[in-house]
Amino acid sequence: MSEDGGVSGRDGVESDAARYGAAMEACFERAGASRREFAKAAFLDPSAITRYFKGQRVAP
Repeated sequence: MSEDGGVSGRDGVESDAARYGAAMEACFERAGASRREFAKAAFLDPSAITRYFKGQRVAP
C-alpha cells in the first residue's frame, strides 16, 4: 500500500485494469455490441479490445 492508503505498484494497475474490463463488459452487454464491431468502428486491433476486456490493459 502507498502512504495515502491506496494500492501502489503492479497490483494497483492490474486491479484498475480488471475494473475497467468489467465495466466495459457490462456496457457492451447493455448495448448489444460485439467487440469485433467496436474494434472496426474505433480503428483498433481486435486483440487490443480483448486485452481491455480481460483486464490486461487499460485504454489510453
